[in-house]
Amino acid sequence: MNSENSKKGVTLVELLVVLAIITVLLGLLLPAVQAVRRAAQETVCKNNLHQLNIAVANYVGIYKHSPGGNSEGVVSGWAIELLPFIEQGNLHSRIEGKATEQLPEDLRRRPIIFRCPIRQSYESVWSEFDPAHYVLVPLNNNRKRDLSVWIADAPLDLNVPWTDSPVISPSELRNSEGPHFKGFYVSGNSQGVQLMIHGEFQYD
Repeated sequence: MNSENSKKGVTLVELLVVLAIITVLLGLLLPAVQAVRRAAQETVCKNNLHQLNIAVANYVGIYKHSPGGNSEGVVSGWAIELLPFIEQGNLHSRIEGKATEQLPEDLRRRPIIFRCPIRQSYESVWSEFDPAHYVLVPLNNNRKRDLSVWIADAPLDLNVPWTDSPVISPSELRNSEGPHFKGFYVSGNSQGVQLMIHGEFQYD
Protein backbone atom coordinates (compact mmCIF):
# COMPACT_ATOMS: atom_id res chain seq x y z
CA MET A 1 0.00 0.00 0.00
CA ASN A 2 2.69 2.45 0.97
CA SER A 3 4.85 1.50 -2.00
CA GLU A 4 1.99 2.18 -4.45
CA ASN A 5 1.35 5.67 -3.09
CA SER A 6 4.94 6.72 -2.69
CA LYS A 7 6.50 8.94 -5.38
CA LYS A 8 9.08 7.37 -7.58
CA GLY A 9 12.52 8.94 -7.03
CA VAL A 10 15.12 9.74 -9.68
CA THR A 11 17.65 6.96 -9.95
CA LEU A 12 21.38 7.56 -10.23
CA VAL A 13 21.38 6.20 -13.78
CA GLU A 14 18.65 8.61 -14.85
CA LEU A 15 20.54 11.52 -13.28
CA LEU A 16 23.73 10.55 -15.09
CA VAL A 17 21.85 10.34 -18.40
CA VAL A 18 20.42 13.83 -17.90
CA LEU A 19 23.85 15.22 -17.03
CA ALA A 20 25.34 13.55 -20.11
CA ILE A 21 22.67 15.11 -22.33
CA ILE A 22 23.28 18.54 -20.81
CA THR A 23 27.03 18.14 -21.35
CA VAL A 24 26.52 17.24 -25.01
CA LEU A 25 24.19 20.18 -25.55
CA LEU A 26 26.66 22.57 -23.93
CA GLY A 27 29.40 21.15 -26.12
CA LEU A 28 27.30 21.87 -29.19
CA LEU A 29 26.25 25.35 -28.09
CA LEU A 30 29.59 26.65 -26.79
CA PRO A 31 31.29 26.99 -30.21
CA ALA A 32 28.24 28.84 -31.52
CA VAL A 33 28.28 31.21 -28.55
CA GLN A 34 32.01 31.79 -29.01
CA ALA A 35 31.49 32.46 -32.71
CA VAL A 36 28.77 35.03 -31.98
CA ARG A 37 30.98 36.69 -29.36
CA ARG A 38 33.92 36.81 -31.78
CA ALA A 39 31.74 38.29 -34.53
CA ALA A 40 30.52 40.99 -32.14
CA GLN A 41 34.10 41.86 -31.21
CA GLU A 42 35.09 42.02 -34.88
CA THR A 43 32.19 44.40 -35.50
CA VAL A 44 33.31 46.69 -32.66
CA CYS A 45 36.79 46.93 -34.15
CA LYS A 46 35.47 47.65 -37.65
CA ASN A 47 33.13 50.32 -36.29
CA ASN A 48 36.03 51.95 -34.42
CA LEU A 49 38.11 52.07 -37.59
CA HIS A 50 35.17 53.44 -39.55
CA GLN A 51 34.71 56.26 -37.04
CA LEU A 52 38.45 57.00 -37.01
CA ASN A 53 38.40 57.12 -40.80
CA ILE A 54 35.64 59.72 -40.67
CA ALA A 55 37.68 61.67 -38.11
CA VAL A 56 40.71 61.63 -40.43
CA ALA A 57 38.58 62.88 -43.33
CA ASN A 58 37.20 65.72 -41.18
CA TYR A 59 40.72 66.58 -39.99
CA VAL A 60 42.01 66.71 -43.57
CA GLY A 61 39.02 68.82 -44.58
CA ILE A 62 40.01 71.49 -42.05
CA TYR A 63 43.82 71.35 -42.03
CA LYS A 64 44.39 70.23 -45.65
CA HIS A 65 46.90 67.59 -44.60
CA SER A 66 46.80 64.23 -42.85
CA PRO A 67 47.55 63.82 -39.13
CA GLY A 68 51.10 62.67 -38.50
CA GLY A 69 53.55 61.08 -36.10
CA ASN A 70 54.49 62.16 -32.61
CA SER A 71 57.33 64.17 -31.11
CA GLU A 72 59.60 62.13 -28.84
CA GLY A 73 58.85 62.48 -25.14
CA VAL A 74 55.76 64.62 -25.73
CA VAL A 75 52.15 63.49 -26.07
CA SER A 76 51.37 64.29 -29.70
CA GLY A 77 50.68 62.71 -33.08
CA TRP A 78 47.71 61.45 -35.02
CA ALA A 79 45.84 59.77 -32.13
CA ILE A 80 45.98 63.00 -30.13
CA GLU A 81 45.18 65.23 -33.12
CA LEU A 82 42.03 63.23 -33.84
CA LEU A 83 40.61 63.54 -30.31
CA PRO A 84 38.55 66.70 -31.05
CA PHE A 85 37.04 64.87 -34.04
CA ILE A 86 35.81 61.91 -31.96
CA GLU A 87 34.08 63.98 -29.28
CA GLN A 88 37.15 63.95 -27.02
CA GLY A 89 37.99 67.67 -27.12
CA ASN A 90 38.29 67.90 -23.34
CA LEU A 91 40.79 65.04 -23.26
CA HIS A 92 42.72 66.70 -26.10
CA SER A 93 43.07 69.93 -24.14
CA ARG A 94 44.29 68.05 -21.05
CA ILE A 95 46.78 65.80 -22.79
CA GLU A 96 48.31 67.47 -25.85
CA GLY A 97 51.90 68.64 -25.55
CA LYS A 98 52.45 67.27 -22.06
CA ALA A 99 55.52 65.21 -21.21
CA THR A 100 54.59 61.54 -21.42
CA GLU A 101 55.97 60.63 -18.00
CA GLN A 102 53.99 63.44 -16.35
CA LEU A 103 50.56 62.22 -17.40
CA PRO A 104 48.23 61.32 -14.52
CA GLU A 105 46.86 57.79 -14.32
CA ASP A 106 43.46 58.51 -15.89
CA LEU A 107 45.05 60.02 -19.01
CA ARG A 108 47.17 56.92 -19.57
CA ARG A 109 44.07 54.89 -20.33
CA ARG A 110 43.00 55.05 -23.97
CA PRO A 111 39.52 56.19 -25.08
CA ILE A 112 37.25 53.26 -25.92
CA ILE A 113 37.30 54.08 -29.65
CA PHE A 114 41.01 53.22 -29.65
CA ARG A 115 40.36 49.77 -28.15
CA CYS A 116 40.08 46.60 -30.24
CA PRO A 117 38.44 43.79 -28.20
CA ILE A 118 40.23 41.11 -30.21
CA ARG A 119 43.64 42.72 -29.75
CA GLN A 120 42.93 43.17 -26.03
CA SER A 121 42.44 39.42 -25.66
CA TYR A 122 46.13 38.99 -26.52
CA GLU A 123 47.21 41.22 -23.63
CA SER A 124 48.07 39.35 -20.45
CA VAL A 125 50.22 41.84 -18.54
CA TRP A 126 49.07 45.16 -17.09
CA SER A 127 51.16 48.09 -18.29
CA GLU A 128 51.67 51.63 -17.05
CA PHE A 129 50.12 52.96 -20.26
CA ASP A 130 47.38 51.31 -22.31
CA PRO A 131 49.09 49.96 -25.43
CA ALA A 132 48.19 51.17 -28.91
CA HIS A 133 45.69 48.98 -30.75
CA TYR A 134 45.71 51.02 -33.97
CA VAL A 135 48.44 52.53 -36.15
CA LEU A 136 48.65 55.21 -38.82
CA VAL A 137 49.92 54.01 -42.20
CA PRO A 138 51.03 56.86 -44.53
CA LEU A 139 50.54 56.24 -48.26
CA ASN A 140 51.96 57.68 -51.45
CA ASN A 141 48.52 58.12 -52.89
CA ASN A 142 47.29 60.43 -55.62
CA ARG A 143 43.82 58.93 -55.95
CA LYS A 144 41.32 61.65 -55.17
CA ARG A 145 38.73 59.28 -53.69
CA ASP A 146 41.15 57.88 -51.13
CA LEU A 147 42.82 59.47 -48.13
CA SER A 148 46.61 59.59 -48.00
CA VAL A 149 46.70 57.44 -44.85
CA TRP A 150 45.24 54.24 -43.51
CA ILE A 151 44.23 53.53 -39.94
CA ALA A 152 44.81 49.86 -39.20
CA ASP A 153 45.12 47.33 -36.40
CA ALA A 154 48.52 47.39 -34.75
CA PRO A 155 50.76 44.36 -35.37
CA LEU A 156 50.78 41.91 -32.48
CA ASP A 157 54.49 42.46 -31.87
CA LEU A 158 54.07 46.24 -31.57
CA ASN A 159 53.87 47.18 -27.91
CA VAL A 160 53.93 50.95 -27.42
CA PRO A 161 51.66 53.33 -25.45
CA TRP A 162 48.59 54.60 -27.28
CA THR A 163 49.83 58.14 -26.59
CA ASP A 164 52.82 57.44 -28.86
CA SER A 165 50.52 57.60 -31.92
CA PRO A 166 52.47 54.81 -33.68
CA VAL A 167 53.14 55.10 -37.41
CA ILE A 168 54.28 52.22 -39.64
CA SER A 169 54.76 51.80 -43.38
CA PRO A 170 52.47 49.74 -45.67
CA SER A 171 55.26 47.18 -46.15
CA GLU A 172 55.68 46.79 -42.38
CA LEU A 173 51.95 46.19 -42.06
CA ARG A 174 51.88 43.64 -44.87
CA ASN A 175 54.80 41.72 -43.39
CA SER A 176 53.41 41.61 -39.84
CA GLU A 177 50.88 39.43 -38.04
CA GLY A 178 47.65 41.00 -36.86
CA PRO A 179 44.93 40.09 -34.35
CA HIS A 180 42.19 39.19 -36.86
CA PHE A 181 42.85 35.74 -38.30
CA LYS A 182 46.53 36.82 -38.32
CA GLY A 183 45.51 39.81 -40.43
CA PHE A 184 44.40 43.40 -39.99
CA TYR A 185 41.32 45.51 -40.51
CA VAL A 186 42.29 48.57 -42.52
CA SER A 187 40.29 51.76 -43.15
CA GLY A 188 41.08 54.76 -45.28
CA ASN A 189 40.12 54.01 -48.86
CA SER A 190 37.02 54.08 -51.02
CA GLN A 191 36.22 50.44 -50.14
CA GLY A 192 35.64 51.21 -46.47
CA VAL A 193 37.03 48.92 -43.75
CA GLN A 194 38.65 45.82 -45.25
CA LEU A 195 40.42 42.76 -43.93
CA MET A 196 44.05 42.32 -45.01
CA ILE A 197 45.62 38.87 -44.62
CA HIS A 198 49.20 38.12 -45.72
CA GLY A 199 49.38 41.53 -47.34
CA GLU A 200 46.29 41.01 -49.52
CA PHE A 201 42.86 42.56 -49.08
CA GLN A 202 40.04 40.05 -48.73
CA TYR A 203 37.01 40.76 -50.87
CA ASP A 204 33.57 39.28 -50.26
